Amino acid sequence: MHAFSRLSSILITIALVVVDVSAQIVAPTAKAKQVVASDTVFYFQNFEDATLEIRCADKANISWYAFSPVSLLFDSLITTVSDTTHSAINIGIEGGYAATVATADTTLEYRVWCFASAIDSLKLSIDSIDCTDMKVAVKVFQHSDSIYNYKDAEYKQIKHSATYDWYSCDTIQQTTSKPQATLATAIDDGYIKVVVKNEVGTEVSDSVYQESVGVLASFTTNIRDHEIENEVTSPTSYSAPVEVEFSNTSKGKYTVSEWAMGTIARMYETNPVYMFQTSGDYTVTLIVTNENSPLGCQSSDSSFTISVTEAEIGFPEAFTPNGDGVNDLFLPAYKSIKSYKISIMNRWGREVYKGTSPSEGWNGKINGQEAPAGTYFYIVDAEAYDKNVTFHKKGCVTLLR
Repeated sequence: MHAFSRLSSILITIALVVVDVSAQIVAPTAKAKQVVASDTVFYFQNFEDATLEIRCADKANISWYAFSPVSLLFDSLITTVSDTTHSAINIGIEGGYAATVATADTTLEYRVWCFASAIDSLKLSIDSIDCTDMKVAVKVFQHSDSIYNYKDAEYKQIKHSATYDWYSCDTIQQTTSKPQATLATAIDDGYIKVVVKNEVGTEVSDSVYQESVGVLASFTTNIRDHEIENEVTSPTSYSAPVEVEFSNTSKGKYTVSEWAMGTIARMYETNPVYMFQTSGDYTVTLIVTNENSPLGCQSSDSSFTISVTEAEIGFPEAFTPNGDGVNDLFLPAYKSIKSYKISIMNRWGREVYKGTSPSEGWNGKINGQEAPAGTYFYIVDAEAYDKNVTFHKKGCVTLLR
């Protein structure tokens, strides 16, 4: 039988013929063990320096035998040592071994089995794949080992244990105790690999190349700075218009990029720039599609939301154009104003200032000369970015010297 001819590792099974144990067989270089048909099983990585040892409580005559697959008995004498408490043999081939311990009063027999558990080869395959998951499996080619079970008078096959490390693009994704796994679909071209480790630590691997199928949508944003000193903003909302740069950082072989700017616009550029002008909250969604894949895989990212404030405009009751850098100009505080006109008059109705930008104000001068302190009157007409929203304001302001 081939199970008794390999030299890569050792499987040892011990069966006692009596209940009372006065001796013990040990395998110093064993790597693992299990129980098969009530027999203890030890595993070795290889046969180099592999030995079996038996130790007795008292001196005895110790004889070693090999199992014969023809007679189904441990009847092939290897060696005999007299009047000793310890004996050891080198293991040359796989198979069954037994030691008898004989004293003047009794004879005890201890049985041992030795096998290799090497993995011959592997074959990794991809069973199925979709836009999210990839089902993979590995077939392990390994000859079977068995021991002879005297109770049932038949051979019992040994089941070998192993762990399976699954990799995608050199990154481990999963470890299983079975030869199947479900991995995340590859978004980059690369190798799917499995590394199988058996109970004695031997590693064997196989891999298969997988082209990118899945896609993973992602993007970054840059809100262009348009802040003006007297424009009212907050950390969570912006005054219109707000111009945002979008950078597509998606992974995978996507062929189409579709951007949904809330419900107000759709864009198909890879890295668009969009200006938000109407008040509201806008969640931006990027959808990327791999049209070249038979699966037509898609992925979306909706991680960015921007708030645009409603239009407002207000004016101070006084200003002090004394050049100290504080309240030197008469100008409004505002949000989301699209167009603006202001006319300022003195008490006699003479126009002393007019402007068309809410970010520019009156400096308290008339034709380059300082206007006298007092009360002045203004009329403002403004239009918001929101449709049909306008402002018509009248009021007075005190110029203080």
